[in-house]
Amino acid sequence: MCFRKRKATSTTPPISNTAPTTLVPATNLATSDAESKTRFTAWKNKDPFPTIDSSLLNSADILAYVKATSLIYPFNQEKLKGASYDVTIEGKVVYWDNEGKRQTVHLDKDGDYFELYPNAIAFVTLQPTFRIPYYLALRFNLKITHIYKGLLLGTGPLVDPGFVGRLSIPLHNLTNNTYRFFKGDELITMEFTKMSSNQAWNTSINPVGHSEEYIRNDIDADRDVSAYIAKALKKDRLGSVI
Repeated sequence: MCFRKRKATSTTPPISNTAPTTLVPATNLATSDAESKTRFTAWKNKDPFPTIDSSLLNSADILAYVKATSLIYPFNQEKLKGASYDVTIEGKVVYWDNEGKRQTVHLDKDGDYFELYPNAIAFVTLQPTFRIPYYLALRFNLKITHIYKGLLLGTGPLVDPGFVGRLSIPLHNLTNNTYRFFKGDELITMEFTKMSSNQAWNTSINPVGHSEEYIRNDIDADRDVSAYIAKALKKDRLGSVI
């Protein structure tokens, strides 16, 4: 009987002459919603800045993450503060008028507005689209100016990792005043927290830094409650929050 020797088959993969693709964080803001989606998809499970500590982010780190992951689109750099970002209103608003009738308006053009009547509630849509990577979480509250008008934000202030979409928030008017809100008005202040380390998003990429500068807030010292209330009511030309 004759036996043939089987030819050995190599299990070693062929050598590729193509260098591996390196994912590099962007250093500019996304200019379209499509570009924003692409950046978020690339980085939602990968932390582009693993050397940044798990903590409340400062303005430089916020900007770096926004540019890399496009977690907020569109983003206005002028609304960035030392540890927060002011968010404006735009889009659909559902509210009840002074006769108790439900109304729906859309703040789509400059000059569009709605009126928040005394002891009423409105559901207001925020302007940007949020695409939150799995290693970040957002918290927000009303801007101090609106709090001193006698307004109340009626929702939990946490935006969970993985959220994608626009936010609508319930706004309560606890006073006897009628307040007018326009498209583009700043409504809330948002802060950004990087969560504790987890292998789900820790990457093997080389640690990358960034060159964004920290923004220092210029805040008047020693203001009392009367100053806050006066500033809050100045735009509406009102003298009381009741």
